[in-house]
Amino acid sequence: MLSLKKKSPQVKTIPLQGELLGQIGAYVGQEGLKKESRIFSTTRQHAHRIVRDACLRAGIERKRAHPHVLRHSFAVNAMLQRVPLPFLLKWLGHSDIKNTMVYLRILSKDTRDFYDRLEF
Repeated sequence: MLSLKKKSPQVKTIPLQGELLGQIGAYVGQEGLKKESRIFSTTRQHAHRIVRDACLRAGIERKRAHPHVLRHSFAVNAMLQRVPLPFLLKWLGHSDIKNTMVYLRILSKDTRDFYDRLEF
């Protein structure tokens, strides 16, 4: 797990695969970064510009081209892989399960589409 910058008293963590976590650890060691150091020297605005440009190149409409889409994509993908709701709630840093359950509504439409395609 990797801890993210505190935005509130709560520290948010994200799950990372072992290989990626190892690569980040090697980078931190190689750069001599301290625990409180930033790993990436980019601003919020620069990250937004990178994501926006990549989305536009991929043909994603401008109004949906923002970094938060990555967060939503992660959550939907986790739900599709049957990650239990309490885990996702913790990973997303939600304090109320209702906020996490929004992703169930998104998936319920997909579920209905799959169900409608079944042949009996």
